[in-house]
Amino acid sequence: RKKLARRLLFDKSANDEHERSILTKLKQQCGGQFTSKMEGMVTDLTVARDHQTKFEEFISTHPELNPGIDLAVTVLTTGFWPTYKSFDINLPAEMVRCVEVFKEFYQTRTKHRKLTWIYSLGICHITAKFEAKTIELIVTTYQV
Repeated sequence: RKKLARRLLFDKSANDEHERSILTKLKQQCGGQFTSKMEGMVTDLTVARDHQTKFEEFISTHPELNPGIDLAVTVLTTGFWPTYKSFDINLPAEMVRCVEVFKEFYQTRTKHRKLTWIYSLGICHITAKFEAKTIELIVTTYQV
């Protein structure tokens, strides 16, 4: 389950159909109880892509809320995924704004759900422009 989580969260999986095919084979061998959480993980990623599309539509229809930074959020169902520790960190003001805008969007869609941010799973793409050239830095949320 932990290896599947890493593949799914860090986009290392071939594709969802491949993962579902493997889970079907596992289910036949080990039973539905063994694979139910993993099936939920794959479903979470499908739902997350839909949330992302709707979030982008929300931003485009509410330009005053646009934080000026591209943000992709993957909302996970706690019961399906391995346990991850949540630590509060001091985010830059621009990222705090992103979190607030996403929370506002998410609360319009789901009334009784609580978001817990797992910053240790986040990555940031930063474009650094130097005189000689532009470099894209890929860093963890903690490194921002």
